[in-house]
Order: sequence, then structure tokens, then C-alpha cells
Amino acid sequence: MKFILFFLMGFLSLASQAQKTLENPSCAPSAESCDYYLCKAQQLHCTQRDYPVKFGYRLCQRYLLDQDQASEALRGWLPAVRECLQEKFETLTVTSCQNIEQAAFATHVQCYLQTGFCHLSESDKTWLVFETSWQMLYPVSMQTALEVQRACQRQ
Repeated sequence: MKFILFFLMGFLSLASQAQKTLENPSCAPSAESCDYYLCKAQQLHCTQRDYPVKFGYRLCQRYLLDQDQASEALRGWLPAVRECLQEKFETLTVTSCQNIEQAAFATHVQCYLQTGFCHLSESDKTWLVFETSWQMLYPVSMQTALEVQRACQRQ
């Protein structure tokens, strides 16, 4: 009986912590979490159609959930680029969700280059494209991908 009571109290504590995380996601950039984008969305009063949720959180979560299926090189690269993107987002001076998308995407090029995207294998790059193929429907995403590709060719 004590075991069941102890187990139940532990479960309720975990459930409470999970709810607090959803209500108050962390605003600290992290290599291991995507909560940063949810926090920024709350701070900026963004909708799900704005960059922090639509692109930042959604892409971050996709990579986070699928990184166990990635190569060893990508499992090293993904946390580095995740943290870089969040840190760069933190430095943006844009204060509204409507104006943040272009500025945020501009940081993608810097972070991809800084974290070694150009040195990833072709199969790793293909994996990344497959993971984000839905995103290429957006012109700003396609433009960013082309900028990264050009920058890699110059290296």
C-alpha cells in the first residue's frame, strides 16, 4: 500500500511539473529543449502562425524528436545549431511577431555556417532536407536554404 501511495505521489508530482512547463516554458536558450520558442511566443504575444511557434518551435521539435534516427555527426550538430539559433534569436531587436520572421531567418545562415553545416556529409544534408521539406513551401525558407548553399560553395 505504501508503494502505491509513493508511486501515485511521484506520478502526480511529475504531472504537475509537466503542466508548469507548458504554462511557463523556459526562456533560456538550450541545446536540449525547444521551450525557449514557446516562452518567446508568450512574451511577444505571438500566435501559432508567427515565427516562434510556426518555424522556431516546430522545426526545433521535429529535429529534437528525430535526432536519435540521425547519424552520429548530426547528433552532434543538431544540439549546437539548436542552441545557436536560440541564442541569436535572443539578440534580435524586433519587438513584434509580425516583424520577426525575416530577422530570425537571417540568423539561420549564420548558425548553420558557424556550427559546421557545410562539412556535413551529403547524406546528412539530405536527411535534414527530408526532415524540413514542408518548410520549403515558404519563400523565406527557400531563400535561406539557397543562401546557406551559396555560402558553403564559397568555403
